[in-house]
This record gives sequence, structure tokens and C-alpha cells, in this order.
Amino acid sequence: MSPAPARPLPNNQAPHLPREMRVANKRLSSIIAEHRVIKNARDLMQLDPRKVHKFTLTQDPTSTQDPTSTQDRTLSVISTRSDYEQPSHGTVAEKGGPNPGASNRVMCAGYIFKTDDGYVINNFSGHFQPPPDRLLLAEDFLTSLGVTVQSIRADQQFDFW
Repeated sequence: MSPAPARPLPNNQAPHLPREMRVANKRLSSIIAEHRVIKNARDLMQLDPRKVHKFTLTQDPTSTQDPTSTQDRTLSVISTRSDYEQPSHGTVAEKGGPNPGASNRVMCAGYIFKTDDGYVINNFSGHFQPPPDRLLLAEDFLTSLGVTVQSIRADQQFDFW
């Protein structure tokens, strides 16, 4: 099932982004947090199942806005030992792209969990509050990498933490 055309999600905490970026950069430079841009299944296999992983899926600025295309999207992940140490989803997006402003092009945001059967994603993000149907965009991206993925809406019960 192809997702419907979608506009980027608004960051309801955008005024705080400069401060959040300073915190994220400090954590990334002190090895509290690790950042990855996911381009293939090998990148995903590097995610440590003992850590907490926030993700954002952004639309690249030169996008054709084709909702079925995964070529013009970037999946960025920041991993930490605990949720408390996690930077915001806005900073995850900004770290993922070579151009500033990636947090203005977020199509989906949430958490990704590595399981024995593949990966599980949810749409838990206070900054972007993606509706459940946005999980299809992230699911399509991950499936295009050749991995098994299951979506769980953030309002459903899950025990991956």
C-alpha cells in the first residue's frame, strides 16, 4: 500500500532547536550518543539492541515529492543508553542531512527497535507528533532496504524498552 502524498510535519518545538542542537552536539562529542544515517541494511545491523534509538525520516530538499519514492528520503538515527540521554527528534533530523533545515522536512519520527525478527518502529515524537499513517513512509523506506519491519502506533502497548 503506497502512502498518500504528505507534507512535512511541523516541529512544535522549533524555537528550542538552537539549544537542543548544542546539547545534542555535546552528547555526540562525548560518546553519550551515536548518530547514523541509514543507507542500507548493514547500517541498521549496527544498531545495538541494548540501546534506545530515535529516528527521523526526512524529505530531501530536491525531492520530486513522489510519495512512493524512497530515493529522496534520509533516515537518521541517534542511539543512546537511555531515553533520558536522547536528544530531541528535531536534532536527529538536523544531524541527518548535509543541509541545514532538515527538521523542517520531517515526514515521520519515532523510535526504532531491533528485534530477533527484524525491526519495530513507532511514531512516538512529542516534537512532530506524526499521525499513525506516517509510519507507512518509514516502513516503505526500511522495506526498500530489504529488512523486515513492523509498525506499532505510539498509543498501542509495547515493551521494547
